[in-house]
Amino acid sequence: MVILSIGVGKKLQDSIDIVHTDYYLETIPFYKKSSVKEVCDFSIKLGIDKFKTFSFNIIEYTRYYLYILIDNTGDACCIIMDIENYPIRVVKSLIKKCFFRLDQYRSTKLDNLTFKDLMKEYSDPSKFDKILMIKDKIESTRGVMYNSIDALLERGENIESLITKTEELSESSKDFFKKSKKMNKCCIIS
Repeated sequence: MVILSIGVGKKLQDSIDIVHTDYYLETIPFYKKSSVKEVCDFSIKLGIDKFKTFSFNIIEYTRYYLYILIDNTGDACCIIMDIENYPIRVVKSLIKKCFFRLDQYRSTKLDNLTFKDLMKEYSDPSKFDKILMIKDKIESTRGVMYNSIDALLERGENIESLITKTEELSESSKDFFKKSKKMNKCCIIS
């Protein structure tokens, strides 16, 4: 799961002003990195240009997903990732954090604008989505329960075999007792 790029910008009437774009290209081979950057930049500009203000959109191309949110002031955030079934709640949370950092940067509370730490943090959506955390806990509990049931069934089979062996042992001990009694009767020493 990798977030490839996060870009923020402003949709103006005639143009698009890209304020900042960060990339996380560690999984991309070296010789492809520059072309992937160009494709990300192009996709971000095209995505911001294509959609209206105050909208949230998702574009899917092969195995890549472009999430675009343009607020009512024209500020836009685009996230490009290669993660299928990434929760929309987490994407929107990430976009809110990006907008918050953009506002801090504009009000000069931040010296430089960066999203690399957010890209690494949000690569695992279960950390930020309580529903996913609960699902993961349920799955792990389900696995433990299946293992416990299997062990219990195996123990039940072992108990059944022990009961059969005990019954066989009881029968053989009764036979031994009867035979030893007969043997003792014939050989009484007085």
